[in-house]
Amino acid sequence: MIIITENEINPEYENEMTPEERLVATQNFLKLLPFILGFGWIVLIPIIYIFVAPILSDDELIKIGVTISFAIFSMIVDIVFVKIMTKNVKIMAQQLEETSIEPFTK
Repeated sequence: MIIITENEINPEYENEMTPEERLVATQNFLKLLPFILGFGWIVLIPIIYIFVAPILSDDELIKIGVTISFAIFSMIVDIVFVKIMTKNVKIMAQQLEETSIEPFTK
């Protein structure tokens, strides 16, 4: 007779998340993502102005133009990334709904 206690369960699967837990974690991450990207965008602007723009030119207008260009490009990439993540979360939710409904319809 073999008795398996709670501590002897295969540790490989112990930390594995269910699809529902992954969806909730991804949704929570998606709620925080705009703040994280916004903070990164605000931090990126002075770093580019101080370190990157002087490499390209010593003229102040060119430094400002380079900084604005990088900032706009970074903002567009951030917005596209958030939209892609939002779409992926919606797809995950739809797939999870379909798999949870399937056994009852058969």
